[in-house]
Amino acid sequence: MMKANIGKVEAVLLASALAIACGGKSVTSGVAGAPSVQVVSNDGVAASSPERQVLQSLHWRGKTKSLEVRAVNGPVRAVLGTGDEADVVANVFKSKHGTPLRLNVVEKGGLTLVCVAGASGEDDHDDDGDNDHHGHRQASHDHGDDASGGDDADECSQRGRVRGTSVELLVQVPRATKFSGWTVNGAVEAQGLEGEVEAHTQNGAVRIETTGVARASTVNGPIRAKIGAKSWIGTLALESVNGRLEVELPADIGAELRADTVHGSVRVAPKMDGARVQDNHVEGRLGKGGGELRLRTVNGPIDVR
Repeated sequence: MMKANIGKVEAVLLASALAIACGGKSVTSGVAGAPSVQVVSNDGVAASSPERQVLQSLHWRGKTKSLEVRAVNGPVRAVLGTGDEADVVANVFKSKHGTPLRLNVVEKGGLTLVCVAGASGEDDHDDDGDNDHHGHRQASHDHGDDASGGDDADECSQRGRVRGTSVELLVQVPRATKFSGWTVNGAVEAQGLEGEVEAHTQNGAVRIETTGVARASTVNGPIRAKIGAKSWIGTLALESVNGRLEVELPADIGAELRADTVHGSVRVAPKMDGARVQDNHVEGRLGKGGGELRLRTVNGPIDVR
């Protein structure tokens, strides 16, 4: 099989200074050596890692239209919640020099950004020496409901970056709430959700199951996504560099498919109209067409069913 030169794949590379921000409406801190806290999905499947000792357990709960959680070293696992409030548990397995950590929350319009940060003594915005390990900032609303960039997020990135830590984020996401999960070293899983999903990591696998739309990226790892949306506006991208892509779509989907790999095969099970196949590139119309579904990897196959 000939190899297609599709050019440089634009995978999302998370810089070492990945934005880390958080604090919030209902934040609690557990004691060192506490047992592992489990988040249980509706089907009773636990999402935590009970075999590891939890040094500290942090908790936030609140209502939001859009929830984004960020980690650096450790996985992000999300399941569908049973109520109308989002719930985030951060299990700290490793902390440099045993330094206590805290949750910071930044609110920007309808977006709530949650992540783990250093103790207040390391935060130049908390000069009062507060020892409750809680942080809370009300971000400006100048950038819109769904924007996590801007000065507030950049500041959070610098403040919240904690080296030498290992943290697992367990999330319960309400119905119809947008969820975004980010980490650098670890997997991102979003199972059984009923809304828009984004999942990004640098070193780890991505697994998504949602009734809505999904976007995902990783550098080193596979992506498995079950997308329930039948149509959308714009582009949905699932991209890896070193990893296979497996995508499951609804039978009556309407979309424009573009799938590219360099070292691997492309297999598309659904019927396509106007299909064009060239080397390791496949494109065509699914159903009546609609928004674009872009699938890209460099080293690995692509399987669409």
